[in-house]
Formats: sequence, structure tokens, C-alpha cells
Amino acid sequence: MLNLIRLLNDPPALGVPIVCGEPCPPSVKRFDSVGTLSVVNMDGCYYFVTANHVLRRFEDKPLLAPVERHCGVVQINSDDWFHILSVSDSANFGDGTYDLVWRKLDDAQVESLNPAFVCRLGRATEFSSPFNVVAFGYLNKQNTARKRQIRNRIIPSFFQMRHPGVRPSIKPPYARAQYEGKMKLYFDRKGAKGWSRSSFAAVGHTAPIPSGLSGGPIVVEKSLSHTGKRAGTVVGFVTKYIEADKTLEATTSDVLIDCIRRSAYQQTNTKTN
Repeated sequence: MLNLIRLLNDPPALGVPIVCGEPCPPSVKRFDSVGTLSVVNMDGCYYFVTANHVLRRFEDKPLLAPVERHCGVVQINSDDWFHILSVSDSANFGDGTYDLVWRKLDDAQVESLNPAFVCRLGRATEFSSPFNVVAFGYLNKQNTARKRQIRNRIIPSFFQMRHPGVRPSIKPPYARAQYEGKMKLYFDRKGAKGWSRSSFAAVGHTAPIPSGLSGGPIVVEKSLSHTGKRAGTVVGFVTKYIEADKTLEATTSDVLIDCIRRSAYQQTNTKTN
């Protein structure tokens, strides 16, 4: 398996594929790609992030990710993932409003981590003016075990989109602005812009359904208002594609950052009490 997972260097990979080990469900072959794992850092700490529905679908199957140095593979199934819930989510929340899970890496995991896959985490709400983003991930149909074996590499996908800017909305009965925590990106498969050799260009054909991008990062490519100074910042994570609306839906990074900080605050209070 290690020989099959060779990632492209141009452009740089912004995450790693999640592949299913054995035993696997009938609809998936051994080592097929089933989703994307994001690796982010913030305030000197490192985190794995992905879509909750990816883990839920394969909760009793081994899920692997080549996230270590020299393409070392780790199993990511565990009980220490944090599920992000909104106040409206019930105990039996399924994937929840945000469909996002995260876990903090310990020192040993950070030491073995391949730094090439780590992206900087920042707040989406800092970008109120229109800016370009890149949705990154590994399309399932392009990265089946059989196709990887034939070409001896895995292919990441990059799609460029325009975001109108993350702005608050007033929602009664609140008098102050509220951020809903979701990001909706217009993604017309017939006019999609993907990475081609050295720049983004029209795909030239109908782009595939972006199944497999779930859990992948939404990264700032360039911003008219920020002159590209924060290019490379992760501002969201892909959770869903809605074909009828031509919309790629993501959860904003603000939701994750707030959850991480609440968790750290609670842990600090628990230790001091």
C-alpha cells in the first residue's frame, strides 16, 4: 500500500486521503479512497479534522491515512474525536448541523507527522469581502485502489471558487449579528475551474461529482481586500455537495476554532477545580 500512496508536489497537497482497510463494506474495495483528512495547526497545536459522516459510515471498519513522514500510514478510527454540536442538535444528532469532527494530536503524533500536509487555520469571519478559495480533496472515483495501482500514484483535486465574503446576518430575536457557521460555494460542474499544470483553468468537461472531498479544507487562494497576504489559510471544511443547487457546502473554521477553545477552557477549569 505504501508504494501506491505517492502524492503530487505541484501544487502541494493540502491534506491526505482516507482509505478503507479490511474488512470493508461491499460497496468499497480494499484501500479505496473514501474521504479527505485535513491537518491544521493553530497556536502551536496540531489537529486532525474531517467530516463526521465519513467516520460514521465506516465506524466499524479500519480507516487509514498516510499522514506520517515517508508515507507512514496511521489508523484514524478512535473514540477521542470531538463532535461539534450546535444548540439545536439533539442527543441523537447523526452528523449534526456542522458535520465536523476533530482531534488534537499529542507530542508523539506531531513528531511523526509529515509537515508537508499541515495547513494554517484562521477565521473565515476575517474575510468579509469577496475572495477566491480552493476546495481540496481526493475524489473517490479517481482514487480507487485499482486506479492507483495502475498509475502508481494518488491524484488530489483542487477546485477554485469565488466566495462573496463571510458576513454576519441578523436573526431575530437577537439584536446582534450572528454567524451561522456554514459556507455555501457556487460550484457548477459544467464550468468548474481545476488545477492544470501551473494554474487554475476551466476543466473543459463536466467535472465529476465531488464525492470524496468531504473533510477536505477550504483554503484562501487570494483576496482582493487582503492582497493575498493570508493565502493558504484554511477557512472551512467541505461537508456536502448539493447537485440541485450547484452548491458545495462547508463548515467555517470559526466553528472549529470556537469549539477547540471551549474544550481547552473546560479542561483547564477541570484541572483547577
